[in-house]
Amino acid sequence: MNPVFAYIALGSLAVGGFAGWKVRDWRCDAQAAAAQRAAQRLADQRQVELDTLAQSYNTLSGDFIGLQVRLRDAGRETGGVIREIYRNVKVPVSCAVPDSALRLLDVAQLRANAAVKGTTPPGEPDRRLPADTEKAVPVR
Repeated sequence: MNPVFAYIALGSLAVGGFAGWKVRDWRCDAQAAAAQRAAQRLADQRQVELDTLAQSYNTLSGDFIGLQVRLRDAGRETGGVIREIYRNVKVPVSCAVPDSALRLLDVAQLRANAAVKGTTPPGEPDRRLPADTEKAVPVR
C-alpha cells in the first residue's frame, strides 16, 4: 500500500473531523441565539405588562389621594356640626347611670390606676406580701 493514500485518508479524516466540529459549533451558537431572542421577546412582553400595571396603579393612587382629600375636607365641614348636635342633647333621667354603678366604675378606675403604678388604691388594705416571704418556712 502506498503511504500517500494513507496520508490523504488521514488528512481527510482530520479535515472532516474539524469541519464536523465547526458545524456543531455553528449549530450550538444558532440555538443559543434563538434562546436569547426568545428570552428578549418574553422580557419585552413582561415590560409592557409591567408598564401597563404601573400606569394603572399611578392613576388609581392619584384618584385615591384625591378621594382622601375630599373626605378629609368633608369631615372638617361636618365634624363641627355633629359635635354641636351631640353637645346640645339632654340625657333623660331614665338613661342616667345609677349611683351604685358609678361607684363601681370609680373603684375599678382607682384599682386599675393603682395597678399600673404598682401601689395600693386608697381606702383598701395593703395585700402585698413582705419582701422576705420567699425565705419563709412553708407551713405544714
